[in-house]
Amino acid sequence: EKKVEAQAAEIDALQSSLTQWQAQAESEAQARQVAQGQFFRDLETERTARQRDTEMFEGEIKFAKMQIEAARSTERQLRDQIKEDKASKDMELTAYRQRANRAEEALGAARLELAELKGRSEGLEARIAELQARIRELAKAGPRPTAIKPAAKRRLLRR
Repeated sequence: EKKVEAQAAEIDALQSSLTQWQAQAESEAQARQVAQGQFFRDLETERTARQRDTEMFEGEIKFAKMQIEAARSTERQLRDQIKEDKASKDMELTAYRQRANRAEEALGAARLELAELKGRSEGLEARIAELQARIRELAKAGPRPTAIKPAAKRRLLRR
């Protein structure tokens, strides 16, 4: 009988151990399920955050690409405008140089004409002085009994 009582006590102890282990296993399973649920929620939150970050970075990349393209387009436009302005300035410079050359040629021609006129003027002044000296000589000599000479023809100062 003692053996039966001992075995019954051992069975009771084993059953209570089994019950504790089952309770512990259930609590561990529940804790595991809670932990798994929390892990999956955290994982989903992380995935959502990464997706949001990826979308944000893609948006920033698109914006940066748009800015780069706009800058390139502006640069092209400015280069074209600079080329057009340079061509226009070159044409204006060529026209100014041609006008300056023509003005220099006209100035040279005017200087030549002025020098020619000065030379003629000096020549005429010398001729006038010569004729006045001749008139004085003739006036000192008195009138000639011979025939009177006709007056000298006037010459034109300009040709």
